[in-house]
This record gives sequence, structure tokens and C-alpha cells, in this order.
Amino acid sequence: MTVNKKSPTNKSSKNLDKISVFLRLQDVINSRRKLNNADSKKSYIASLLQGQFDRPLQKSAEEFAEFTVAICDFQKRKSKAHKKALIHEAADLLFHLQIAIAYNNIDLTEIAEELINREGVGGFIEKANRKKR
Repeated sequence: MTVNKKSPTNKSSKNLDKISVFLRLQDVINSRRKLNNADSKKSYIASLLQGQFDRPLQKSAEEFAEFTVAICDFQKRKSKAHKKALIHEAADLLFHLQIAIAYNNIDLTEIAEELINREGVGGFIEKANRKKR
């Protein structure tokens, strides 16, 4: 991923506040995970975390399928309604991915570190380097 390492712009700084929703969601997911006896009938997150490891994967796969359909619909029609549907499906997918990530005791900062390690390295180079490991 080739990324410009310049300091954040004003717009970028404002967007960081919005991006922090992922950290807040991680906190909620982790709090449900720590409460092994959280009522899975009252908490959707708890119901996914208390199931078998494939439950969060199944939900992520289902949401990915819905996301790809939404992308195709948006590309065909380019309407505001289809863009809104695409954003909705993207949010569902990211939500379920975060649950699958947390289920495996991985913190978002670990993923951020991996992305930081890839900064400034072209995608083809990064992929070639993976084969050498």
C-alpha cells in the first residue's frame, strides 16, 4: 500500500474523530468478551462471541456477500439510495469483522501496526516480500 506520509490535514484530523468509532466498538466487544456469562439473549455481540469460532466467520462471510451485492448495485445505478445501502452494508461488514478479530484476541492496534509496516511500500513489492518470509 503506497501511502503519503505527510502530516494529517485539517480534514484528516476531523475524520480521526469519526474513525475512533472503531476503537469504541472494540471496547464494547472486549467488554462483552470479558463477561463470559453476558446474556447472549440480550447481547448480539455476546451471542457471537460465545458461539463456536466459525459463528463470527459465518456472519462476516454473509455480510461480505451482502456488501458485494451492494457494490454491484451501486456501480450499476450510482443513485444516492444505492450509495446509502452500500455504506450500510460496509458498516455491517466492518462490525462483524471486528467481532471475528476480537474473538481471536487480536487488537486493532496490531492490525494498524501491520498497515504502518506496509506504508510507503508498493502493493506488488509488499506481496513479493510476503513470499520471502
